Amino acid sequence: MAEVPIVFPTKFIFFAFSDAIPTVQCAIEDGSLHLFTPNDHEFGLSESVIVNESTSTNVSKERRRVDEIFALVGKEGKGIELLEPPKVVILTELFPHQKEGLGWLVHRENSQDLPLFWKEKNGAFLKVLRNHLTNDRLEPLKGGIFGDDMGLGKTLTLLSLIASNKLVSSVSYTLVDDVGTSRARKHKSGNKRVVSSRKKHKIDVDDYNGGFLDRKYKVSSPKTTLVVCPSLVLTTWIAQLEQHTRPGSLQVYLYHAEHKKEVDLLLSHDIVLTAYKTLALEFSSSHSPLKEIEWLRVILD
Repeated sequence: MAEVPIVFPTKFIFFAFSDAIPTVQCAIEDGSLHLFTPNDHEFGLSESVIVNESTSTNVSKERRRVDEIFALVGKEGKGIELLEPPKVVILTELFPHQKEGLGWLVHRENSQDLPLFWKEKNGAFLKVLRNHLTNDRLEPLKGGIFGDDMGLGKTLTLLSLIASNKLVSSVSYTLVDDVGTSRARKHKSGNKRVVSSRKKHKIDVDDYNGGFLDRKYKVSSPKTTLVVCPSLVLTTWIAQLEQHTRPGSLQVYLYHAEHKKEVDLLLSHDIVLTAYKTLALEFSSSHSPLKEIEWLRVILD
């Protein structure tokens, strides 16, 4: 006895972009199926109208949610205070946009604000992107991308940021200053270098190989900023230090891979300058001072 096929009434709900509707309609008709559209009176009697209303409601909700998310973008950095660099270190007057940039950098390093797309709600913390709620407060995100256009004095602003760490006990914010380091000259005892006068001169990177500080200090907390840049830009940093900072106010060390210096020696300086190629050479090394040190901050130029 042949089996009698069982027929179940089945409804399919199709979603398509507006320009694809004619193609979808033709495909359905070619399959001998009956198509109800929102314009048919039968559509109002089917479950499809519920899906349609639900979809419209969800789209509206998602649209409002996306608007709320993008409303958060742009609030970051609003109301940032314009900060002055410490005059005992920085000799150059900053432009208003540099003071604002300095304020933003300080804010990024010290702010306890929640990360972007998170907000506090009824004692808990809500991730707006995923509508995720947690009772654990997230650690604030530090650092950022300082992306002023070329020629607007980013190096000076960063030096102002560094300089503030020299006066952390007397100021309420942290700055890195565009310190004008003076030419290094040989010490009487031999190859050791110390800071000399601020006279104009041709900058020789090799003069900075030995660093500016001979003594070793016990460092209880990180105070040293690592600056990594292309080799050709090292002279720019040195020139900016020469031009904008008070002689002897910042201790600077130029680090080369061939000079395996002790960690304590590097930490006794305010700034350690090195090139990307030097960092690349030491990245795979099991013993590298650059990797062992807990830097106060790292600047990638």
